[in-house]
Amino acid sequence: MVQRLEVLCVIPSLTADRRQMERCLAGVRASLPESSTIVVVWNSLEPFPMTDDEIEIYRPGMNLGYGPAINVATRRYPSEYIWTVQDDMEFPELFVTQFIEALRLDSSLAVITPALAVNGSEMRGKPRGGEISADGNLLPFNEQQTEIPIGQVDFFASGWVPLSGAVVRSSAFDKIGGFDPHFFPVGHSDVDLCWRLNREGYRVGTALNYHAAHEKGASTPGPLGAYLFRENGNYFSRKVRGNELGQSNVDVPLDVLEALATVATIKLIGFARYVQMEQMAPLPAILRSLRMSLRLNWERFRKRFNW
Repeated sequence: MVQRLEVLCVIPSLTADRRQMERCLAGVRASLPESSTIVVVWNSLEPFPMTDDEIEIYRPGMNLGYGPAINVATRRYPSEYIWTVQDDMEFPELFVTQFIEALRLDSSLAVITPALAVNGSEMRGKPRGGEISADGNLLPFNEQQTEIPIGQVDFFASGWVPLSGAVVRSSAFDKIGGFDPHFFPVGHSDVDLCWRLNREGYRVGTALNYHAAHEKGASTPGPLGAYLFRENGNYFSRKVRGNELGQSNVDVPLDVLEALATVATIKLIGFARYVQMEQMAPLPAILRSLRMSLRLNWERFRKRFNW
């Protein structure tokens, strides 16, 4: 049994390049207390882009997605707190110690997430997340809520928050069984986790006076992301209303399941990228058709729109 850590930093990763990962790890290392471990769950079958003896690389041999990757890491490395990080995040402000202090001061808190700066555009004072309706829809924040000072953290409570950069109380995370893997690979898993924490009497929210930077270099292609947001959102709504997916007894040899899971996750991303490229391809054909239909007016039209 591994000695229990104060903080386990988990970075699920699929397509990080070396420089991107190095920038992320630099901020992570500067932020962590001494009794901590950094685990990168390398969801890709490609070689990991760098060598670093100070971090743990866990290679599951398939794409576990975001939530299940964190579930697996937390079982292998017991800790008091979990810091969930995406590989394209940077941390100009060191907030982990302050978040831990706030969590220790208030036992009802389970999640504190930082305010976010996207592509250099700072969002201080603009809390992330929102509320969850009785039928599972995501709503804006309750305008009557106010800031709650907890130690050095100005905290804003809500129904759910995105977990990129969040510090999570491990005992609360374990109590509800971690992430629901039905939200594979991404999308609404953080909403669902917060919802289940709320049902257990815990609070989640945003720290308004600390922020992280996120470039949003998502490894999930756009068409797949849109599809997952819709499908996982529908599943979350059904779950809130009491209509979860049924459980099945799968009578298939483990080696077959492992092979199928590996290939399926690769083809899932591959197909989404194929669709994305196909969506971009028709533009020249559209322009050719437009030119033929406009005939003599084409040059005037082209100059008008700088084509």
